[in-house]
Amino acid sequence: MGAPALTLEEVKSQDAYLGVSPRVRLACKLYATGAVKTKKEASTVAGLHPMTLTVLSNSKQNPKVRMLLQELEAKLESGTIQTSHALQILARRAVMKIAGLMEHSDRQDIQLKAAVELADRSPETQKTQNINSMQLSLGSDDAREIARALVESAAARDKFEHIAKDGLVEVNIDIPQLKESGNGQR
Repeated sequence: MGAPALTLEEVKSQDAYLGVSPRVRLACKLYATGAVKTKKEASTVAGLHPMTLTVLSNSKQNPKVRMLLQELEAKLESGTIQTSHALQILARRAVMKIAGLMEHSDRQDIQLKAAVELADRSPETQKTQNINSMQLSLGSDDAREIARALVESAAARDKFEHIAKDGLVEVNIDIPQLKESGNGQR
């Protein structure tokens, strides 16, 4: 059984993806997901000249980059690509921005509001505590098995309580036959 034949659109898409350098692909992904605001910023973050993505995506000479950007944007709109990663990046940037405002703003009301926002994000100081719970249901056989295991565990704990309390007792036994043979074997 061979691989299924690719449609013309899939072939064009693969060709566009493979015909673009990894850094340019990264810049396209950063820009398409919204992790960065501008093509210039996407190029810089990807380690390219700041104008690379702008030139390549607007150029009629390089339709592969333009097609890759369009495909990424279409996948984002259709939900094929998860935006959670992009949101994580943006959330980190937002927290850094709030921290900067808290530390360096000239206005005290902005510093206070930024400090309150940051304090509410910390698990120790947030206003609302999130508690996760789940519902569990057991059948009668499961309950019997758990009860049996608990009874067995309690019996073992009672049986060996003296060991847990006092520890093991080491006993030295002199066996003359073992000393005579010299190797401890009979």
